[in-house]
Amino acid sequence: MYLLGEGGFRKARAMGAPRPEGEHIQGECKARHEDYILERTAVAFVGVNNTRATRREVDPGRKYGIMLNNNSNSWKCIFCKKDFNAGISRLKQHLRGDHRNAKACNLCPPHVREELIKHKQMKEDEIAARNLALQEEEGLG
Repeated sequence: MYLLGEGGFRKARAMGAPRPEGEHIQGECKARHEDYILERTAVAFVGVNNTRATRREVDPGRKYGIMLNNNSNSWKCIFCKKDFNAGISRLKQHLRGDHRNAKACNLCPPHVREELIKHKQMKEDEIAARNLALQEEEGLG
């Protein structure tokens, strides 16, 4: 699975991508694990988002909106039918009701709001952990 083009993983390794942990993994499983780790790290180092389609599928906000005119910046809330021309982030702010950029959706069910709030918190925690790891690496170097 070489999605970064020719030499992409070598470039990622040269830029500091870690080798996979767990030498107990053997054979084909080890190769797949290594490709997975490198693919995930290469995205951060090279700046090419080759897991974008996967992230879009996983993003819970996309389940509760309809893309308008095949434009990823135009969305319609499936609950109140309000149109947004500012992207999926604005739609999620509308559904969560936690940001001043978008008026909260009065018709959004509580379980949807909770799901989106948990997803946002999970993303913030991942970013904080990544930043902490980078600060620790810089401190050691």
